[in-house]
Amino acid sequence: MPYDFEADALILRTILGTAAHDLGGVASALALRTDVLAASLSPSDAAAMRDVVEHLRSLGRQLRRLRGTAGGSAFAPAREKTLTEWCALLDRFGGPVLGRGIELRASCNDGSIAPETEQALTYGMLALFQSLREGRESRDAEQVVVALRADVTATDGEAPSLVLTVRTTWGANAPDARREDRWLAHARAVIAAAGLSWEGEGDSDVRISGRP
Repeated sequence: MPYDFEADALILRTILGTAAHDLGGVASALALRTDVLAASLSPSDAAAMRDVVEHLRSLGRQLRRLRGTAGGSAFAPAREKTLTEWCALLDRFGGPVLGRGIELRASCNDGSIAPETEQALTYGMLALFQSLREGRESRDAEQVVVALRADVTATDGEAPSLVLTVRTTWGANAPDARREDRWLAHARAVIAAAGLSWEGEGDSDVRISGRP
């Protein structure tokens, strides 16, 4: 029987939800303690403690979104998000996937996207980033920049539309821009499963479009 990677993914998403829930509890406890101690702390120390609390809360929210869109017995279902929020999520987790030597420049407008679309874009882009990482490592390419832009636009009388572009600029020792691998195939599959369109060959120039 082949190994069931999907089962692993489901288990890991449950773990992400649990970790997010625990981080929220830690952040709330730390916030209460900070309020109690604020009178005896310097203003800068109190502000630093509150920054830590907000960082924990932000990380917990982002882990919860990586968990998936469904609610279930322990977690509330995901709600509609803005592309700006999604860019912050991608900035936090996309850089580590790309690894050293690849700079991510992500920008988005304030359009809204459905939870299912956000989930597809997140895992589709992370799979694409893994493809780019392995491409760089295979040739030790230099000065690699990944420019990602996402916009949701709407015109009078028409439904909103989403357009996301990813353009990769390679320095010396660039791999073949038309290279194909399992990560790129997985990224396409994730995007297609969400009803979005993927255009472009290879992993260096990609355009994704569809309903947000």
